[in-house]
Amino acid sequence: MLDNSDRKLLYTYGTGKQVVRQFSPYINVISAHAEAQPQRIAVSCEGQSLTYGALWTCSGALAGALSRLGIGRGSRVALYMPPSLDIPIAILALHRLGAVYVPIDPEFPKGRVEAILEAVAPELVLTRGTLHSIPESYLGLSRELCDIEATPDNLESLEIHPSDESHIFFTSGTTGRPKGIVATHENLAHYIWSAIHEYRFSSSDRFIAAARYTFSISLFELLVPLVSGGSVNILPRNRVLDLAYLASAVESATVFHFGPGLLKVFLPYICRNFGDTNRFSGVRHASSGGDMIPPEILEKLKYCFREADVYVIYGASEISCMGCTYEVPKERVVQQTRVGRPFENTSIRVLDQDGKSVLPGVVGTIHFSGPGLVKGYLDNPALTAERFYSHEGKRWYSIGDIGRIDEQGNLQLLGREDFQINVCGMRVETLEIESLLKKHKVVSDCVVHGRRDSEDSETTIVAYVVPRSGGEVKKADLNGYLSDLLPEYMLPHAYVAMEKLPLNHNGKLDRGQLPVPCAEDSSLPECNFDLTPTQLTLVRIWEGLLCTKGIGIEHNFFKLGGDSIRAVNLLAQIDKEFRVAIPIASLVGHATIKDLAAIIDGEVRLPEVNNVVVLKDGDNRKPPLFCLCGVLTYKDLAESLDIDNMVCAISEDLAGLDLSAEVESAMRSGSRRQLLDSIINHYLQVIRQYQARGPYYLCGLSLGGFIAMEVARKMEAMGEQVCLLAMFDTWSPGFLDRLTTRQRISAHFRKLLREGPAYVYRRILARFKRVITRGFFAKPEAERPGGAYLGMIGRRLIIDDYPLRPIDRKILFFRAEERADFEPQNMPDLGWSEYASDLDITAISGDHYGIMKSGQVEAIAKIMSERIRASETANAASTVLAG
Repeated sequence: MLDNSDRKLLYTYGTGKQVVRQFSPYINVISAHAEAQPQRIAVSCEGQSLTYGALWTCSGALAGALSRLGIGRGSRVALYMPPSLDIPIAILALHRLGAVYVPIDPEFPKGRVEAILEAVAPELVLTRGTLHSIPESYLGLSRELCDIEATPDNLESLEIHPSDESHIFFTSGTTGRPKGIVATHENLAHYIWSAIHEYRFSSSDRFIAAARYTFSISLFELLVPLVSGGSVNILPRNRVLDLAYLASAVESATVFHFGPGLLKVFLPYICRNFGDTNRFSGVRHASSGGDMIPPEILEKLKYCFREADVYVIYGASEISCMGCTYEVPKERVVQQTRVGRPFENTSIRVLDQDGKSVLPGVVGTIHFSGPGLVKGYLDNPALTAERFYSHEGKRWYSIGDIGRIDEQGNLQLLGREDFQINVCGMRVETLEIESLLKKHKVVSDCVVHGRRDSEDSETTIVAYVVPRSGGEVKKADLNGYLSDLLPEYMLPHAYVAMEKLPLNHNGKLDRGQLPVPCAEDSSLPECNFDLTPTQLTLVRIWEGLLCTKGIGIEHNFFKLGGDSIRAVNLLAQIDKEFRVAIPIASLVGHATIKDLAAIIDGEVRLPEVNNVVVLKDGDNRKPPLFCLCGVLTYKDLAESLDIDNMVCAISEDLAGLDLSAEVESAMRSGSRRQLLDSIINHYLQVIRQYQARGPYYLCGLSLGGFIAMEVARKMEAMGEQVCLLAMFDTWSPGFLDRLTTRQRISAHFRKLLREGPAYVYRRILARFKRVITRGFFAKPEAERPGGAYLGMIGRRLIIDDYPLRPIDRKILFFRAEERADFEPQNMPDLGWSEYASDLDITAISGDHYGIMKSGQVEAIAKIMSERIRASETANAASTVLAG
């Protein structure tokens, strides 16, 4: 029994500062900022930015348009789009209407997207270039953001109530389906204000938004700076793991919050490349959370960001993230990580097995109370009743973690009481993975377990599978099945086949007897133990990163569970161990220890690897398909092609070109014709260095298609055979100039209605830039969301000025059906018929970039595969006849 002094001590340690706060929706504060400081930058992304005035105007215009579509208080609207300025605009628009924000990651597999949409039953799905990948049954509810007719901001203010639903985030569930967590505006207000007060954020702070916006911590990155009156820089997903880019973003920030997985690769990069860390002296807040953070990570944070206060943030979506926080002491070395004390108006208690509070130092389960506790789980009252409960007049949530309060009153985490694990800062229910695995035809029984071999190592997911009679456990097959249903971070890193699962004397599963996994994949050659010193070192590095034993030199890094963060870490360790810098793009085609050792030992020349990236392995006796001006652009195409040939990509940077800088220089000097000749010759040289003789297969998107055509022309003039030339949605010279004045005015009017005054501001800025570069009467570039001005208009201008001659050969031409506002309509050939005598046109559903994405690109891949196979057959027949 606890006496009065014990209760007083527990209350002191377990209760955050009590603050009386009148509820006020956060959007009211942002509205005040927009009125008081309309020209102050609020959000930025990839060189584009919005002021508070523009952000408020754009969100109001979108809200007005959504209101006309029937969206209002309580309407659930899903956002299915990549990170951009559109995200904060849409969140504000929805909350100004009293609607509910539901984020869905476009990178989720189709099965998971369908499960979330089915659970939410949204009234609308907003997309931006992602409409093509929406499940077919929800296309009728989906609208592209750019197609919504926005109106000027004359929206009437709506009273937001504390109990109104604000957002629904989805996390891993135990039933095989993701579970929705329903939060209210009271929860959201507590989330935002507790962070602002605890960390003393102000209008001088500049945040970085690096988390996926489908994670609840993203609201800390997106909304806290806006309510503070500061600014936030939204990082695109493909740039977060570009460590040089990330360092540059951090250098100009004052606040960042990164998960421990990202910090494990980012901090060593800072230490290796920046001897003088004073360049980061502007950072005043650096925090992490989402998992138990190794003490050495916190020490490196202190070392790299010496002017910053370093914090640990602990919580969960169910308590609106802000549960506890721990300020890492600057004056002494941290030996054990704590998660600290509760945020304001928040209480914690640690309970024993009988549900009674325990004294400091005693281990128990952790429970939270406070205004951050959400409404509950979506359409799951049983689970809500199980995890949320009332005690002594207060509502509590059992977070599922085990811990204790230390002698200073700080909470310390020790593990989980259930089957939930943390992978790279993301909570994963192993029962969800088990439930799906048990539906596979090969699986009789299974258990999924999170392994952590040491305090410093990452948690890895291991599936122990009892196969059905005659069945065989193959990682490639099972992960291939799961990849259609689960995101990448939830796929098991290893599979262990077992005759039966181990049981204790009570007949229950004994997890302590589950064996340590070794790397096995029956589709790969057996491990080769006659290794060189380089291969042995790489095996050691891989085993440490992948937490897997028995790795052979033919095993594939990605098939063993390697992800993008581990890839960055792998290349960093190779650089440290061998002093050899391997570009991350090279790992796509050289993902085995055998291949990497050959690069390190000089058996494979790095210049060739840097110039050409192999997207898909194939028969090296056959000519490869070259994709020009991009790498990741062609990833889905490569995976969809049904050919034996290799598929290779050459991007601008891999070809040794800085196209934007080259274009800018050429525009100012007037030597645009010579510039394009130089670019074409450069690509020709790179291709011929890789493949000395024909036949050649060439393709390219946009400018890449134009370059592929001119490279093909030069190759044929040299007597080489080009058996395939494919162009993907490439404009012909002067294509945009065919837009009539009436059509142009109509397009401007439509955009003004959609975007409001912000569009006029952008046009004035664009005109100013054109005055500098080309003169007052220069014509604008085609609209492209996120496009850099010089990169876009410059590419168009060098094509328009190029003396293009007619080409007498067959061209496969794939045209996007969805066209931009400032393009001539009803021109299926995009103006190419007057230059090409044999144009084979195919219309593909989607926009300019969407046609290259999975879901649309398969139509392109099918036609190209047929043409390449037919060419191979014809070439083989001609060789026989010649013989």
